[in-house]
Amino acid sequence: MEGRLEKMMKEKEDLKAKNAALEIAKVSIEVELEQLQDNVLTMCRESFNQAVRQAHMLYQGLPADGDFDVNKDVLEGCLLAFDELVALRNPMPRVDVQDIEDEDD
Repeated sequence: MEGRLEKMMKEKEDLKAKNAALEIAKVSIEVELEQLQDNVLTMCRESFNQAVRQAHMLYQGLPADGDFDVNKDVLEGCLLAFDELVALRNPMPRVDVQDIEDEDD
């Protein structure tokens, strides 16, 4: 009986150690994810700003940068990625259907 208790205590300590290691890994992954989101937001913002500047130059009839062409698909992709990341980082507050029905009464 005593050997079984010791084995259970050892397993409990092992699980605590594994849990702590998993928690550290989780925090590390969360930090990396946030950095990746920041990088994507920055890239989207830079691409969008570059495209806006390009379009503005074309509109004014000025010579445009040769290394960047306005591409509607690229712009739409950047805007969608930007919107999705902003939505992930700033989730909308959850609205209960019951609250909406109560307001109508």
